[in-house]
Amino acid sequence: FQTRAITPDVSGNRLAYGTEVRIRTVQRDGVVLVQIPLRGTGQASFGPVSVPIDPVSHAIVDVRGMSDAVFSADFDMVVLRIRTSRLLSYLEAALGRPARRDLAFAPSLRAGSASWRTWRPVARALQAMCRDGGATPAALLAAWETTIVSGLLHAQPNSYSDDLNRPAPSIAPRHVRRAEQFIDERAHAKLTSEQVAQHVGVSIRALFDGFKSFRGLSPAEHIRAVRLGRARDDLLSGGCSVAEAASRWGFAHAGHFAARYRERYGEPPHRTRAAAAERLPWTGDMPS
Repeated sequence: FQTRAITPDVSGNRLAYGTEVRIRTVQRDGVVLVQIPLRGTGQASFGPVSVPIDPVSHAIVDVRGMSDAVFSADFDMVVLRIRTSRLLSYLEAALGRPARRDLAFAPSLRAGSASWRTWRPVARALQAMCRDGGATPAALLAAWETTIVSGLLHAQPNSYSDDLNRPAPSIAPRHVRRAEQFIDERAHAKLTSEQVAQHVGVSIRALFDGFKSFRGLSPAEHIRAVRLGRARDDLLSGGCSVAEAASRWGFAHAGHFAARYRERYGEPPHRTRAAAAERLPWTGDMPS
């Protein structure tokens, strides 16, 4: 077992068990695993549904839904581990609005499919990175993370594929963009929709209609989304506790903050904070 962190949200792992194994899922973190076998065979079960795992059938595994998996004695694979919260943050940036539905991928990626042809260059580059094992500049790793996340979301069918393929909406009107800027600059302060509307010089109704039409949410929901994002940044930096992040960004009740955070990012805030410590060096050279 060998691991390398690409970023706190994305890591590559090389697994070779040397004996036939069965794994039952206990941890239910918000994590998606892309299992890329080099040899051997396996099978992942999602309740009554089973998915083959072999060199021509890669598996896209949401650990929250997997019940167990079995692997042959000669099984050897590269596993890409991506936090669901990172996938959602990319989605929201790409769509320009919050991701309100659960993110679910088709669980199998088979050779010869259109998804395979799109994803294959990313998988090959990941395998090469695993083999090389050398030091990589942080800026390059950050760019590589974006390639991995965007590549998976655009290649593999998922619950947001139609949204990603839909033409971009028209540019939001000036008062909506000014309101967003005002909210970004004042996210640390107590803000109401009335204050935002007054600042940009429109009625509350016009502000509400503008956000609903062009952002798919209300001004109050946007304010909360910005604050949750700032709290997430603080937690990933490791510079404060969950309670401190909640208080800093206007969430007076810790339980309410945790519920809203999990609803938005698919994991509790203490898991995000723990991710800041997940930058791991290679534990050894990867076999070629």
